[in-house]
Amino acid sequence: MTAFLDHAAAVWNRAAAAPDAGSRDGFGQGDDALADVLLLHGYAMGGGLLDAVGSLLPE
Repeated sequence: MTAFLDHAAAVWNRAAAAPDAGSRDGFGQGDDALADVLLLHGYAMGGGLLDAVGSLLPE
């Protein structure tokens, strides 16, 4: 059980420390997904969901 928690903590820490997609070298598919969810959550809490989606879409 401890090994699972250590792995889960490592995934969470990598995702939480990635400020944008450009800093995700070596991430697995799950790491990218979690980092994207955390990034969207941060934008949504700052300006609302529509602002978050608009800010994260490519121009």
